[in-house]
Amino acid sequence: MDGGWDYRTDYYAWTHEQGRLLSQESERHGAGPLDYRNLAWEVFNLGRAQKRAVQWALTRILENLIKLMRDDDAARRDRWRDKVTTSRYVILGHLDQSPSLRGELDLVRAYRDGRRMARVDLQLADTQALSIPRECPFTLDMALGEDWWPEGSAP
Repeated sequence: MDGGWDYRTDYYAWTHEQGRLLSQESERHGAGPLDYRNLAWEVFNLGRAQKRAVQWALTRILENLIKLMRDDDAARRDRWRDKVTTSRYVILGHLDQSPSLRGELDLVRAYRDGRRMARVDLQLADTQALSIPRECPFTLDMALGEDWWPEGSAP
């Protein structure tokens, strides 16, 4: 294998490597019995779909961590902890399959989107929303840490 990526150890990296190799074959062979160009596109998209799923799960984690910091209602806090836990398992499962995805996660974008979603869900007025930090107060390790919770929100 050209790049040494094995789909069993890093699926995401494998899709990018295979897509690149198929693109090269498309340039080399042009039209033929195999549609290399579209095969390359489809293989790239397999990896992109996994990346989108992981990025979305990170956004949901950050959204619910923000809610945990802002709301004192016990029933809602339990629900948000459950959502954080579920999303953490989703991400950790994908990262077990594709360790290179960790470097693809965009914490800044996920926090920006999660902050907006939390604000809407909490029905915060503009002045109240100012109390949510504009910059992400969490590291990626915090967000993905199975036992990490914002102060005062642990189960």
